This record gives sequence, C-alpha cells and structure tokens, in this order.
Amino acid sequence: MDNIDEARSSTISEATANWIEHERSIPVEVAVSAGLTTIKGFPAFEFRDAKGQLRYNKFRVIDRETGEKSFRRDRSGTETCLFGEDQIALDPDLSSPLVWTEGEIDRLSCLAAAVPNVVSVPDGAQHDRIGEGAIDPSNDRSFGWMWFEGEGLKPHIDQFARHVLAVDGDKKGRVLREELAVRIGRARCWYVEWPEECKDANDVLRKHGAQALNALIAAAKPLVPNMTVPITDVVDPSSGEIFQTGIQMLDEGLKVSFMPPELVVITGKPGSGKALALDTEVPTPSGWTTMGGIAIGDTVYGVDGNPCVVTNATDVMLGHECFEVVFSDGAKIVADADHQWLTSTDAARKKRMPQAVVTTRQIAATLKRADGGSNHAIELCAPVQGVASILSIDPYVLGAWLGNGRNADGGVCLYEEAQADEFLKAAGGGDVRTWSDGSTRSIIGLKVQLGGLGLLHNKHIPPAYLRASADQRIALLQGLMDTDGYCAPESRLCEFCSVTEALARDTWELACSLGLKATLSTGRATLNGRDCGPKYRVMFTAPDFPVFRLARKAVNQKVGTANRTGRRYIVGCTPVASVPVRCIAVDSPDHMFLVTRNHIATHNSEFATILGCNLANFSGAKGAILQFEDRATRVRDTVVRYALNNVPGITLRSEAFEWAGKWIRAIEPEQSLDAPARNLKWLTEVITEARQRHNCRWVVMDPW
Repeated sequence: MDNIDEARSSTISEATANWIEHERSIPVEVAVSAGLTTIKGFPAFEFRDAKGQLRYNKFRVIDRETGEKSFRRDRSGTETCLFGEDQIALDPDLSSPLVWTEGEIDRLSCLAAAVPNVVSVPDGAQHDRIGEGAIDPSNDRSFGWMWFEGEGLKPHIDQFARHVLAVDGDKKGRVLREELAVRIGRARCWYVEWPEECKDANDVLRKHGAQALNALIAAAKPLVPNMTVPITDVVDPSSGEIFQTGIQMLDEGLKVSFMPPELVVITGKPGSGKALALDTEVPTPSGWTTMGGIAIGDTVYGVDGNPCVVTNATDVMLGHECFEVVFSDGAKIVADADHQWLTSTDAARKKRMPQAVVTTRQIAATLKRADGGSNHAIELCAPVQGVASILSIDPYVLGAWLGNGRNADGGVCLYEEAQADEFLKAAGGGDVRTWSDGSTRSIIGLKVQLGGLGLLHNKHIPPAYLRASADQRIALLQGLMDTDGYCAPESRLCEFCSVTEALARDTWELACSLGLKATLSTGRATLNGRDCGPKYRVMFTAPDFPVFRLARKAVNQKVGTANRTGRRYIVGCTPVASVPVRCIAVDSPDHMFLVTRNHIATHNSEFATILGCNLANFSGAKGAILQFEDRATRVRDTVVRYALNNVPGITLRSEAFEWAGKWIRAIEPEQSLDAPARNLKWLTEVITEARQRHNCRWVVMDPW
C-alpha cells in the first residue's frame, strides 16, 4: 500500500481546521477520522471503496476572484463511490439504518451527532426533475455507483433493512430523495423532515446542536405518497361563517368559512404541541430519564403518585416558541408556548374555584397580580409510590447512620434513650451492641453492608432507596430527621442539615419525591466562632405525615394541620431561545405526569377539550368532543371547570353544569372496541350521529 495515497491522512492545515470547526461546527477529530484532509492548501475529502482503498480525493476550491466554490477530483477516470462507503462495508452497525446525505459536510455533521452508518452521494443532487422510464442497473449513468456489476444493489448497501434519506430539503434534494427511493425500494425508505429554517443536516447542527440533529434522524418518517392539498384549494373562504377558536395561532391560520348545514370536524397530528425541552428530567420506577429518552410503553408517575404508562410520544420538534418557567422553590422548566399547566390563579383561590388549564403563553401574560405578587400556583403531587423493595439495610437504620453515623464503620451516635429505642426497633432483633462511650450503637454486620453499598467514607442515599416504596422512603427520612433534623415550633418548618453535599442533595430529592416542597440552600458551618466549611440545609413543611419518630421533635411538626405550602408558585415565565422539544401522553386519570427532581406536575392532554369549549363560547355553536384517551365524565369535568373560569355570567357550579349540557356533547369510544376497529367507517358513523341526533355544528377529535 502506498502510504501517501492509501493511508488515512491525519494532518490538516490550520485553515481547514478553523473552517470545519468554527464555520461548520464539526469537531476536527471527527472530520479527520472520517476522511477530511488538506492537500495543496485546500480541504479535501477521501473517497474510499468497499475494500478501504483510496479511489480519489475531492477538493473544495474557492475562486479567489468570484468567491464561488467548486469541487474537483484529483484523479479522473476512477470508479465513483460513496463518501463513507468503506465504513458501511468494513464496519457497519446493522442494528441501525443506513443514513444517506447529499454532501460531505452533511455526512460529517451526522457523524458529529453520533449517528452511525452515514454516507454521502458522490456529487450531490444533480437533477431538477425525476427521471422517466424503467431503471436499467447496467446503464444507470447518474447512479451507477449504487449497483454491483450492473445487476442488484451493492451488497454493503443492500444489507441494511432500513434507509434514512437525510438529503437537502430544496427542490433538487427532493428529486434526489425520490431517485434514491425508487432504486432502494420505497418500502425500505424513511425521510428526515428538516425544520423550516434549516435545509440540511449541517444547518441543524449549527443552529440547534448535535442532540437535535441526532433526534431528527431518529425521528425519520416512512416515505409515503403525499396525498394532502392546501385547504384553500378546495374551500372558498369568501362566503359563509368563520368559527372562532379563541386560540390566536389557529384563528390566524384557519380563516376558513363553512355554510350551514355543514359540519366542521377539527383534528390534528397527535401531540403536535404542548411540549417540554428534551433535557427535562422525568422520574420513573427504574430511575431518571428525560423527555428526549422516553418511549411509548415506558412507565412514569402521575400527580397522584401512582405509575402510569406513556401511551404516545411525538417526534422531536424544532422552532417552537419557548419559555423558561421558574417556580418558588427554585425549579426551572423550559416549555413551549402551548404547553399546558393546571394552575390556580389568585382570583380563583379567593373564590375557592377549581384549578384551570392554561398554556405557558397565558401564564406569561398573567404572571403577576395587580400588587406584584405571584398569580399562578400549582398543587404539589402526592408521594410517589415507588416500588416496594428488599433492602439490605432497614431504611430507618440507614437514615440514622447517614444522619449521625461514623464514616468509617457502622457506629451511630444516639444521645437519647428514645433515639436508641427507635434504632433497636428498626433493627428488628438484630445483634445491637453499645460502645464504651454509652451513646454509640451499632448492628453486627452493618459495616459490611454499608461497604457493599459503597457508603463508607462516601455518605449518600443509594438509588435503590430513592426508588423504594413511599413507606420505605418515609422511614428513611425519619431516620435522617431523628438524628440530624429539626422542626421549628412556630413555623413548623423542618430542616435537615449536613456538611456532605451529596447527602443533602439526595435528602432534598427524597423529600420532593414524598410530595413535599423542599428547598436546598448553602451556608457556612461554624463551631465556637470558627468557620468549618460549607453546610447544606434542606427545608420543608410536612403537614400530612410524620417525618420524625422522636416524640419531642414530632410535637412541633403538628401533622394534620392546615398548611399554605401545599402548592408552589410560578414566579417567572420569560421567553428564551428555541430548543428542541417533545410531548408525551400518559394514561393517568387526569393525564398529568411529574417532571424534574422537584416532582412538578405538568399537563398534556386537554387542548382538544379547551378548543371545543372555545368554539361553543365564542361562536355560539353546539358541538361534540371525541377524546380517544378520556372517559366522558373526564371531558365533562374539564368543560365545567372551563365554564366556571371563562364563560361570562357563570359563577356557580350548577350554572356551569347547565352550560356544559346545553352546548357540548362528549363522545366516548366503546371501551371494548380495539383501536384497529376505530376505522374511517366507524368514525364517519360517530360524527354523523352527532350531527343528526344532537344537531352538532362541530366535532373536535383528539387522536390522543
């Protein structure tokens, strides 16, 4: 092998390095390993065949006078191949699809986003129209590099079950996509839908980052015929009645009129809004995940603390208007403008009215009361139920050791007889011995168990304990609070203090998972006026269950008394730069689920119901709501809440029920009817019945 021609070059000029990293946002090491080099001062791309042999270099040349760029090969007459063909032939990942790009920079962009199996067509998109007639592999001039000996696809191309066409979004790119699909087979092809402001993979990488690009490739859609047409092509907007939805975005886009006795059916792409940033953390029975990592069928937690199943999830969405929502306990969530929250406003709380669903945009517009105070509040969740687990150390015993135990062994300092009694009870008959100082207790074998959990000289709460059942986690918190906790008698504010940051953070997370509004702050620990370093304080009130077993501490907690801290307030809601977002649906009774380590309840499913209520309220037209995921009683409850908060003149719940019964029908799919049976024929019958039997002028249908 000729070392100059055949070996992968590892040297690029400083100019090439600056261009690829600063102008194209591609790490130099990624580009070099994939075949970028510098030859005669120009950036060049190495094209290697299926055996890894260098066929030619493709130069990027810029005309010094005109500034126009062009590409040239350093060898003429050589066999054309894909950029990256050697990788898919010699080191393929057959568990992932083959990703096709239009240019070398786009291939490098995908590799920078950790996308496997990426190739680029040799000479970009060359045609303005799709070719006609049958394809002859032995005489396919523009795409001869796809074929093996003029017959079938090259084996290293054909070995992939799925092909993702991530070519440019312009006209030539769309033509190239069709040309590739007809040769590969449309049934095997998926395509990437770029956001409006991006035409290719490198645009997405530069504007939205590697995570967004990776997510878009993963969310590729099956290549199917385009059977949609603009509604303005088939509807005359010049006559008839325009329905008002009360939602600015829809009213601006749906300026379409309908003449009686026509029936308006409104639906949408499942979960096409109401989204959260991909890095939003979500608690699950098996630990933490993110909005970007959730899949259909995963289990998360509802606001009632019970597990619920993710029934649907959107693709990653880009370009949405986003806000940072800040809460009174310091939590922050980035959500899109149409994401829904179940909040109570100051006026509603004074009138003891129920919570209502509002969007992030609406919160931003009504963030403060007239006096400058916080307007919107969200109720705290119930304790997350967790999973009852077999734990090697009793939770109370572990909490006591974490709070006041010796770092190097199983000794726990218990200065009160009451503390020692609780420790003995939790030990469950274990062999407990008292040290010579009279206050230190230990259980035979505890040191070994602590070592097995990695806790000696490393105090923290093991993940298994943070995911255990609610009762087990309460016992753990009680052990911590009995040994290192305090409750102020007047304010009933509970505090756990530690000089170990990891332990304090875990205790804060533990408290939040039990439905408490906990805060974590940092201060300085002092002893006799001497600064001993940082200390970490976890503070909360707990009116619903005891966080102490010691009677002298528990008396200050006053379990069962009224408490203003049953909700967290929204103190900020400001626009931020758009980030990739995603939406999920869950099967919890109220379709709410918990996010962030603060365990904040968020809402995702009542948009269709609110839209129907607006149609009735603003247009005075009777209609029906079809929610595939909701029982009719749930839809009714939402309509009643809406009427109480939004319909002029309604102040009593009985009046809201009367309004709901007059204007809105709730259609409930038969529970025994499987999803495949809910076909177009069934849907037509349902809508026809709503029109004929109930004189409905509109039907809002929520796919999920």
